Amino acid sequence: MTEDKKIDVLIAALQERYTSTHTIRERVQSVCLWALGVSLAATGWLIQSDVLFPFIITLLFILLLGVIYYALRHVYFADLERGFSRQLKTTAKIEEALHLYDPTYFHNSESIYPKEWKSAGNPSSEGNFFNSNYRLLKLGLIILAIALLLKTCFGY
Repeated sequence: MTEDKKIDVLIAALQERYTSTHTIRERVQSVCLWALGVSLAATGWLIQSDVLFPFIITLLFILLLGVIYYALRHVYFADLERGFSRQLKTTAKIEEALHLYDPTYFHNSESIYPKEWKSAGNPSSEGNFFNSNYRLLKLGLIILAIALLLKTCFGY
């Protein structure tokens, strides 16, 4: 295979990795935003309604919120995060093969991509996308749980 064909293959593979990472990010973000929106809408409804739940029902709702968080965070999102990490690692390898981290390859004084991006997908990398979404999800569910407790215990 000629060098030009190898570069074409690498560019096609790189484009597919970029598409995959964007798809995973979009999926995580949309699920978190939906869950946050539903949690806040339920909180608003709960605060404005005259509905009072027995304490045991409130505890069951809060337990259900914990199960939902666990299922999203440790099952669904954990699988997406593993796939995302693998995509990033592969992307970094392809970018390195294309010399995007080499400051001398394109006759620049610095590389096209920052050297830090070579560690993408590793635990030491600087990205916080998943953790930020986990915090938002947790925040929405905690607000709903607090509203449930306040409504049950104090009637508001």
